[in-house]
Amino acid sequence: MSFFSGFSKTASIRVLKTLGRGGEGVAQVVKHPQYGTVVRKTYNIAGKLFSKPLFEKKLEILKKVKSPHLPKFYGQEGNKPITYHEYVKFKKERLNSTPEREKVIKELNKQVRSRTGTSIKDLYTSNLVKGKDGSYKAIDFLIDGPLSRTSRRGQLKHTLRTRGRSAMGKLLRSFDPEAIRHKSRKEILQNANLPKPQRDRLIDKATKAS
Repeated sequence: MSFFSGFSKTASIRVLKTLGRGGEGVAQVVKHPQYGTVVRKTYNIAGKLFSKPLFEKKLEILKKVKSPHLPKFYGQEGNKPITYHEYVKFKKERLNSTPEREKVIKELNKQVRSRTGTSIKDLYTSNLVKGKDGSYKAIDFLIDGPLSRTSRRGQLKHTLRTRGRSAMGKLLRSFDPEAIRHKSRKEILQNANLPKPQRDRLIDKATKAS
């Protein structure tokens, strides 16, 4: 069953239009009985880019950081990964880097770091928009730093990379330093539990070094 099924039927909430769909979920403009005309961001827990730690960190930023460069955060739908924000109308423009935009990013990240201990990125794309009143607002953002590895794809890549380095380090530490300096290293490598291409490369390197 789709994650989105049923949520559009929430009593008294009317969907006006869909702004976009992506790896995290869908953003819609809705008419909410309590908040008025707002954006509802529905995160897709079955999607490739969704992760609970990232969602919770973004929620923390929206709740704690009171900045004119972030849309007002109105609330979350129960304990579901659905949030409601201010609807920012903006004009389309070329997204070149400017001193003004850089100043906004620096100022916003300073506040985010001081309140939550992290920072945000992806603000040179259409996620940092200029409203019709001339002010910049980050209508969406990604988390910078280690939490960027918490998507399922990022976690898998990080785990494989870490385990690969760990296994290789363990193997190298098991060699006697003197054996590494001459051809006996080849004998050790011949019996090493490594993929054949990698083992052949190491044996060839050992041969040239001896």
